[in-house]
Amino acid sequence: MKKSTYIFILALCFSLVSFAQQNREKINALKIAHITQELDLTSNQAQKFWPIYNAYESKTAELRQAEGAANRKTDFKNISETDSKKFIENMLKMEAERTSLQKKFITELYNVISAKKIIILIQAERSFKLKMIEEYKGRLKNRKGRS
Repeated sequence: MKKSTYIFILALCFSLVSFAQQNREKINALKIAHITQELDLTSNQAQKFWPIYNAYESKTAELRQAEGAANRKTDFKNISETDSKKFIENMLKMEAERTSLQKKFITELYNVISAKKIIILIQAERSFKLKMIEEYKGRLKNRKGRS
């Protein structure tokens, strides 16, 4: 292939990565706005809440990435019994780690916001996810309608 073709492909890849990053940032900003509105935190609470929340989100994202990597590298159709057991043990270990992270997160939040607001936070996260799913479904319908 010509050098210009390689450059074009490389530029396309960079633009797609940039576009995906912008979408993630936009979704994250929408999520923060949604949670902020639902929790109605004082400025003092918000100052303490967001660092705890962001640390928790970062750690759970790392866990999701690790799970995704394990799933992608595993050939489930041809996996041996021994490797299946190892996979299940690892899956349970990650689930226990997720539960431990959530317990630590909630314990830290008790020092910042009330139990009622913690429940509101959990509901706000769920409602945001549902909104995103509905938005995605709507966009898929629109694309199919245009074709």
